[in-house]
Amino acid sequence: MNSIIAIGIIALWLCGSVDAIEHGKIIHDKITSPALEGNFLGNPATKPLTVYLPPGYDEHPQKRYPTVYLLHGA
Repeated sequence: MNSIIAIGIIALWLCGSVDAIEHGKIIHDKITSPALEGNFLGNPATKPLTVYLPPGYDEHPQKRYPTVYLLHGA
């Protein structure tokens, strides 16, 4: 019984600490590719784009961050 109470207290403590994590921001935009204009398949030249900016990105514009490109396939 005591172990169940201890696990419950630890779980509540961990849930409370999640709010302290600093989050970045997500930007949804569109980009137009001249290479896709008038393509054979008729795909639109404008595609959706999602960018995640890490915490502190706006405050430190000269800082370099690692980049990950996620290509959805086709």
